[in-house]
Amino acid sequence: VRGEYWANHITLPVRFMDGMRAMVEAGARVIVEVGPRPTLIGMGKQCVQEVAEKMDLHWLGPMDPDKDDQDGVSLTIETCLAKVKGTHQWDHQSFSWVETAHPALGQRLTSPRGLTFESTLRQDLKTLIEDHVVLGVPLMPGAGFIDILASAGLAAAQVERGAKISAAELVHLEDVSFQRPLMLPKPDDKQPDPRMPTIRITVEKQPTTDSDAAMPPMAVEITTQAPGEEDFVSHATGRLVKVAHVDDSESDLVEDLTTLKHRCNKTVPLAEFYTQLKEIGLAYGPRFQTVTELFVSDDQALALLKLDLPIEPFEGGFRLHPAILDGALQSAAAILAANQSGKRKTKAALVPVGAERVSLARIAPSSELWSHVRLLKREDRAATIDVVIQDSTGRIAAYLKNVSLRQMDTTPPADIPATSSGRSRGNRPSQARSLLLLRRGLLPLNQGGLCLACRLPGRRCCTAD
Repeated sequence: VRGEYWANHITLPVRFMDGMRAMVEAGARVIVEVGPRPTLIGMGKQCVQEVAEKMDLHWLGPMDPDKDDQDGVSLTIETCLAKVKGTHQWDHQSFSWVETAHPALGQRLTSPRGLTFESTLRQDLKTLIEDHVVLGVPLMPGAGFIDILASAGLAAAQVERGAKISAAELVHLEDVSFQRPLMLPKPDDKQPDPRMPTIRITVEKQPTTDSDAAMPPMAVEITTQAPGEEDFVSHATGRLVKVAHVDDSESDLVEDLTTLKHRCNKTVPLAEFYTQLKEIGLAYGPRFQTVTELFVSDDQALALLKLDLPIEPFEGGFRLHPAILDGALQSAAAILAANQSGKRKTKAALVPVGAERVSLARIAPSSELWSHVRLLKREDRAATIDVVIQDSTGRIAAYLKNVSLRQMDTTPPADIPATSSGRSRGNRPSQARSLLLLRRGLLPLNQGGLCLACRLPGRRCCTAD
């Protein structure tokens, strides 16, 4: 328990009476005190005595030194079951006494403009990233960036509100963009165990003209500093716009699973699926092989997502485990190849480079979830998709709107041979140059009218459609 907890414990009011009244007003009729003796029941009755006479309230203290413990517990269970008329079902879950911190946030510094989190990349997070390999390079998945952006933004929102935010509320981000991959340092003879980079996440308040907004929008950025370097480089950015419960427009996104299975009626063998992903440069270790069932139609994919390995303690700090969210994005590959346009159809990895909007709930890493991917647009070297992740009851876990995917093709076209200088004719990068650019942290994406890979504009760019 951190010092902040004890400071609040001493200085802030307990609000026991407010809590008791709110509980009764919310419909509680059986009130159970958990403790070595029924001490708080008397205080609780005094807090709600004005309304208690009008309501059929039951006060139970299972643990009483003057009574047999087994009898007390049995009476409590029988009373609870009687009140719900036998419809109760046990739903055993474990809850941490202290909420696990996000493994990437680290030390928090507060300023008038917002928050800053800084830490060295942890070993447990490094081990997780090692199971996510793109073109032979272990790197942080875009899903990991999204989870970090949302978690840092949520922490800033809690400071702004001055109160803890309900786990049922969703973090809403807009204009999410990935500038460059976060790659692990490569071991060599001189450094078999290289030092990890420093991760810095900044959250800054943005000006707004909306006087009715519950909080100002906040710009969130993920940067890293390599060991021995002075400058931090940017990897991902986003804008936190609100933290709120699911609205009607998001509820309408959730479809009945039976309907989705009827529409996506073609089953994809998982062994074949992950083999094909590996062939195009997406090699997933056991931690990231979270697609356990996969069904597709011409332009949609439905996947059952689950972490089959034991959950590590640090993974409880994720808002939505990156491997789960990444599994939803993986499932898109099953429909992208079939919808490829253009004369030259290549087998190459399409990776997320941003999203117009992201809504993320807090979901336990052990949860079993369903993802529904809808293909909106398919181009020669790009695609746009929508992603909805929900549980079996229809509760929305995540919504990603207009996710942009771009091709990372390291194979030079067969009809354009590479030159000795590392450039290929037609101003397209060779395989060696493309991989070098990836290792340097430059994705072949258009930015400011120029391609970051070949530095050429317009249709002469190596990623031009």
